[in-house]
Amino acid sequence: MRQVNKSAFSGIIISTIMRFILFLAIVGVVSQGFSLDKDNPAATVFHVAAGEVGLRIFGIVLWSAAISSVIGASYTSVSLLKHFIRYLQSMNDCAFLSLSFLQPVCLHLSVNQENYYLFAGAINGLILPVALSIILIAATKSRLMKGYKHPVWMQGRWLDRCNSYDVDGCINYTGNVQQDVSLGGE
Repeated sequence: MRQVNKSAFSGIIISTIMRFILFLAIVGVVSQGFSLDKDNPAATVFHVAAGEVGLRIFGIVLWSAAISSVIGASYTSVSLLKHFIRYLQSMNDCAFLSLSFLQPVCLHLSVNQENYYLFAGAINGLILPVALSIILIAATKSRLMKGYKHPVWMQGRWLDRCNSYDVDGCINYTGNVQQDVSLGGE
């Protein structure tokens, strides 16, 4: 458990530092009077800061973020699925590698990648509030909480916040899809 905590803490710290550095780079480029390309503002920052080499660095950074996301999603999916599908318990590595390969292939083959990204973002935005709502409802069960009683006012406030996040996520997703359809999928 100590190694898990150390790894999680390291990941959070490194991610925070990288986001802070990217933020400072954007502020530095914009404060010098350069305008960001609306199609790819992050690449513009790297290009202005380091020229053609900056674009290559941006590609490496983006690829690293994407591949770590694919590996994490594959590992999580296989870890969950192997409890439901007994066959996967003996084929853990094969299933992990298959999912890691299949995710980018499916993305590449999808017809309208913009809607795919919108859908993935909407699902990610809905998962956390739904999961938190389940945890807050489970916190009302005294046999699970072993005597701890969570304040009702705090629980009600969090449930209200979770529901508003879910509603906002659905509205934003459907609004973006309708806007995309009205623009002809551009």
